[in-house]
Amino acid sequence: MAMITHQLSDDVYVFSGDFFERNCGVIFARKQACLIDAPLTRESCQQISDLLAKRQASLTYLINTHYHWDHALGDWFFRDVPVIAHKAWRRMAVSHMIPYARTMKKTYKDLWDAEIISPTIVVNESYELQLGDEYLELIWLPGHTPDSIAVRHSRMGLIFAGDAVMEGHINVIRDGRLKDFFASLERLRGMVVHTVVPGHGYICDLSIVDKEAAYFRYLHRQVSEMVHRKRSLEEVLTLPLVYPSRMPENAANMVHRQNLVRVYKDLVDGSYPLSDRQDERE
Repeated sequence: MAMITHQLSDDVYVFSGDFFERNCGVIFARKQACLIDAPLTRESCQQISDLLAKRQASLTYLINTHYHWDHALGDWFFRDVPVIAHKAWRRMAVSHMIPYARTMKKTYKDLWDAEIISPTIVVNESYELQLGDEYLELIWLPGHTPDSIAVRHSRMGLIFAGDAVMEGHINVIRDGRLKDFFASLERLRGMVVHTVVPGHGYICDLSIVDKEAAYFRYLHRQVSEMVHRKRSLEEVLTLPLVYPSRMPENAANMVHRQNLVRVYKDLVDGSYPLSDRQDERE
C-alpha cells in the first residue's frame, strides 16, 4: 500500500501510513536530500526514489530516530546511504531489535531478506548536520527509547520528533525511563517550532506535548498511590486506560499495560520519585 504524501514546503515532505500511521520525512537542500526513518515496503520506498528522481537529488543521509524495527528495518532498502543514529542505537539493537525484526519480517514480505544496517555516523546529545546549504539539528530526546533523537529544521520552525511524541496513539516507555520521558517533553515544550511531525499519527503542533504529559502524569499519580498502599504489580495492571486513541483496542491496552509496568518499576526502584500523597487528594 502506498503511503500518503504531505508536502509541508517546497523542500519538506512527509510520507504517512505504512504501520500504525507511521511517518517518514524527506528534506531537500539544493541537490541533496535526507530521509528520516525509511518506509517498510518496496512500494513506499519507490515513492521516495521517484521523488528524488523528480527533484534530481541524491539521498545523502538516512536518519534513524531510534532503533525500533518499524523505524530502522527499512534502512535495508537504502543500504548504500550513510545512516545516522544515536550512539546507543547499536547497543539497543543488539539486545532488543533482533527478536522483533525476525517476527516482523514474517509479516512484511518485502523485508524477508532484510538485514539490520548498522549506523555509519553516531551522535550524542546534539549534532548539527549540514545538508546542502541548510543545517539540521539532531537532538537527543530519550524516554521512548534511550537512543531517541529528533530532527529540527529551525528555519522552517519544524521538528521530526520521532516517537518522542505520538498523535492519536498511546506512547510507550518500555525501553526508556519515566524521568527521561518527562525531561524530553519539557525540552520539546521549550523549542521554537510550530509544526511537529510525530513518529506516528497526524502532523500537529506543540500542544501534543501537553497531551502526552497528561497521560503519563495520570499514570504517575495513580501508580504512586498504589505503591504507597503496597499494592502488587498485578493490581497496578488493573488501572484503566483513559487516554483517547485511534489504535485498535487490544493494541492500545497492551501498550498501556507496558507503561504501567515501566512506571511501577521506576517508582519501586527509586529511579523516579513517588507522587506526594497530598497531591493525590487534590
